[in-house]
Amino acid sequence: MYDANALTLVELIDAGFLDGHGPAEVAEAISWFAFDRDTASLRPVRLGHRLERLREDVLALHDQVRLLEARHGLQLSTPLHPTFGGAALAWARGASFGEVARMVGLAEGDLMLVLFKTLDLIRQLGAMVRRCRPDSPLGDRLLAAERAVYRGVVAHTLDRVAEGTTETPEAVSVEALAHLMRLDPPAAARRPPRPAVAVRRRGATRRVRGR
Repeated sequence: MYDANALTLVELIDAGFLDGHGPAEVAEAISWFAFDRDTASLRPVRLGHRLERLREDVLALHDQVRLLEARHGLQLSTPLHPTFGGAALAWARGASFGEVARMVGLAEGDLMLVLFKTLDLIRQLGAMVRRCRPDSPLGDRLLAAERAVYRGVVAHTLDRVAEGTTETPEAVSVEALAHLMRLDPPAAARRPPRPAVAVRRRGATRRVRGR
């Protein structure tokens, strides 16, 4: 596990903090370890009772880990933002990239980096669980969480990195993000096409889509 807060993340798994939570909730909990900026525009998001309770438990556990480190003269773990949340949950449940950015009050580039790191942590934890606890149902939930986050503009950008089109995710320009966001329309705009209907115009018949 390669992360400054690996001790807390591993303890989350070992202590069963994520047991009983669905893929989107698992992605949300892991995303709390993917944001470390002090952004004035950040908007608090209500997560619901289950996740609010989980966040309280996670913050308390993390404080214990940092206290133990301090007692041994170590400073490995970094603080977690006390109010950041909601981005990965909404994204994993199908919201558009623009909708999520507006909801949490993050710039598109910052949100992209949060989702990138969330995905990386999910993959690391999933590999660890499947290797060390192959019979644990959490392995399948982590895989489902990975699939829920790896979609739309996030998947498209990471595919560009893999193909060598972009050197790193951070190198994607604002203009490129704006273009990619057009590939990921708001949820309200996502609707199946209506059946084609025949329209007769000046003796010719053509088929058009219903509006």
